[in-house]
Amino acid sequence: MIKRSVALLGILFVSCILTLSCNRDSNVQPVKPIDSTIVTPPIEPPKIETVTASVHGRITNNLQQPVQGATVIAGGKNATTDADGYFTINSAELGKNAGFVQVSKNGFFPGSRTFIVHPNAENTVSIQLIPKNTIGSFDNSSGGSVTISSGIGIAFPANATMNATTKNSYSGTVSVSAAYVDPTSPDRPVVMPGDHRGIDTSNKEVGLKSFGMLVVELNGANGEKLQLASGKNATLTIPIPYSMMGSSPTSIPLWYFNDSTGLWKEEGIATRQGVNYVGTVKHFSFWDFDSPFPLVNFEISLKDPNGHAFKNGKVSLNYIDDNRPVSAYDYTDANGTVLGKVPANTVFNLYAYSSCGGSIFSQSIGPFSSDTKLDTVTFDARQAPMAVTISGRVKDCSNNAVKSGYVDIFIDDVHQQVNLVNGAFSYTVYRCTTVPTQAVISTFDLAGNKIAQKKTVATTEHDVDAGEIIACGNMAEQFVDFKVIDGNDTTLYSFNPSVDTVYYMYNDIIYAWKKGVAGTPRLSIYFSGRMLYPGKSSIYLLQFEPILNQPYQDQTSDGVPITANISEVPIGSNNGIIAGDFSTTMKTWEGKQVKAECSFRLNK
Repeated sequence: MIKRSVALLGILFVSCILTLSCNRDSNVQPVKPIDSTIVTPPIEPPKIETVTASVHGRITNNLQQPVQGATVIAGGKNATTDADGYFTINSAELGKNAGFVQVSKNGFFPGSRTFIVHPNAENTVSIQLIPKNTIGSFDNSSGGSVTISSGIGIAFPANATMNATTKNSYSGTVSVSAAYVDPTSPDRPVVMPGDHRGIDTSNKEVGLKSFGMLVVELNGANGEKLQLASGKNATLTIPIPYSMMGSSPTSIPLWYFNDSTGLWKEEGIATRQGVNYVGTVKHFSFWDFDSPFPLVNFEISLKDPNGHAFKNGKVSLNYIDDNRPVSAYDYTDANGTVLGKVPANTVFNLYAYSSCGGSIFSQSIGPFSSDTKLDTVTFDARQAPMAVTISGRVKDCSNNAVKSGYVDIFIDDVHQQVNLVNGAFSYTVYRCTTVPTQAVISTFDLAGNKIAQKKTVATTEHDVDAGEIIACGNMAEQFVDFKVIDGNDTTLYSFNPSVDTVYYMYNDIIYAWKKGVAGTPRLSIYFSGRMLYPGKSSIYLLQFEPILNQPYQDQTSDGVPITANISEVPIGSNNGIIAGDFSTTMKTWEGKQVKAECSFRLNK
């Protein structure tokens, strides 16, 4: 399975391209401008329009370590992060202007990311969770204050809180968990919830330049969630970063994060008092001290000289703010496109990078006073250490072009899957070395349920013709085998699609019922995210019932996923093969612990 992480290039400064990750790049160079097509922008924020898309990404902690077992929700679907912190949610209905991904994990504040969605494509996000640490407490009857660090604190009046669920007044000790996010921190783009967009008091969408952010949660002595009582305000104090002192206004709007829309909402104001900003709030969430600025929509597509889209490539936009370079980046979709919101009336330098990190294209663009869709840019892919375009033609047993199928190209320990178009395929791989290697091509004829013998080709040239491939071999048998291992006794429950009720649904659930057996043994397996590439996947064993009404319980019943080894996957929305295996432990209905092993191969 391909796993991509979003990495920062350098030190972040306070403004950024909103729907992309933001970071500082000290190597900004002026380059030649290119023409663009200007489109008139809407005055009001766009209405909520939903699109279908996939989301995958990685969840980490403040030490850049993966967070396993975090719950991720997007478009009403959920997934659980694997041992490396990765997740995938497929075919989710997301807001086109504000796709929203939420993450929860015990011991951390909620995490989230908001982004402009690439419809019918893979969207990549990276989220770093903030540890939820108790910083102090106070007696509710007298009020008090807590301090995160020098110059950063929260003050509470007497009788400030109530039970967040019942709305009843609270009496007792209030425990305060809080964290501060420095606007100049390189981690800010992956730490902050949502993105740098907000809805102001005029209900217009604006960009946000942060001068500091706080997150606060209140709990009672028994762990109950608390909120500020009606009519009670808390006072927030944060320092103004020294590097931003010259651009800090005397007063600045306060914004809270709205976890219903995935955008920030203006509410209140803070004033500059010496070297600090001080403001009051009437409820707790994430609060940001932000100066608003106008936005425009931006879109650009990139391709190589052969007309191949620059897929999953890193693209950054660099510009100057507060006399300091700022960089924001995103990854292109299957069409080589990146899109998002950018500051209006700003000059940018655009860079495209190979998977090895080296720049292979640069150009100056902007300023843009209106929504902008640039003409498709063609760049010289051979500036990458080694760009290899592998192409070929696939025929069936009757020597006709395979109409429905795909190829899997395995090169440099990575699987690249490409749909056939009238029996032909072509894919450009951007390698990080010029050392010759081989690509292994596996071919699948989905309509004929046939496979071709794997073909190996050398990649010593930029253009590799794999020639003609005949997909005329038989597919391996379809099956689901489930073994229950109780000490020295092993019982095999074998489900055969030609005899039993066995199927693999589009929403990634395997169902199997045994026919002709008393009690009807049944099995259901849920994949927490659609597998896009062979590799490891988190799955849930929803049910195994060897005897009617006597289901086994397994570790997934406690929310702990099973790691499965996936050897074959469908591609895109087409039919195809899902194959793999996993092992787990279960408890019988009587409470006895046993082992279980499962292997499966099914055609969706």
